[in-house]
Amino acid sequence: ISIEKLATHMPISLQERFIGMHFFTPVRKSQLIELIPHKAFDQTRLLDIQNFIIYRLGKNYITAKDVTGFIANRIGFYSNTDIMQRAQAEGLSVSDADAISGVLIGRTKMGPYRLSDYTNIQLSQVATEQYRTDPTAEPFFKERTAHTFLIDKGWIGDSVGQGYYKKIEGERYA
Repeated sequence: ISIEKLATHMPISLQERFIGMHFFTPVRKSQLIELIPHKAFDQTRLLDIQNFIIYRLGKNYITAKDVTGFIANRIGFYSNTDIMQRAQAEGLSVSDADAISGVLIGRTKMGPYRLSDYTNIQLSQVATEQYRTDPTAEPFFKERTAHTFLIDKGWIGDSVGQGYYKKIEGERYA
């Protein structure tokens, strides 16, 4: 989502007060918010927003450029896509790839496949296609095919009870 494009459809008086704020999921637990100002944003308002985030919301912020994925998703999505690409090439199982690329190496408790189920496999595919349209990002987002079978079956993740993992009586199985 381009913050600049969103802002251009607003009256100038609103554009000056409009800023992108990217909250991470789960919102209650995540400590980071990305701020994405655009050209028409009144920079004198930035300090008030930063103070609100720190003192009222109790979170931290980073200021991002208005590019596909902003900062954290651009890095995290690339990292997860790369891990899944390598796992597929090496013939690793979904659960093995998640196990060796999560908590054991200091990352989140969800490995890339589990996270993809959580956020929706089809959404991940759309995001990959979007990154691939950006000439600065395209070389880093290689085409993957392992998930197309799941999408074709409608097994897009947690929202339907099955994706890379299937939930049976509260337990997840790859």
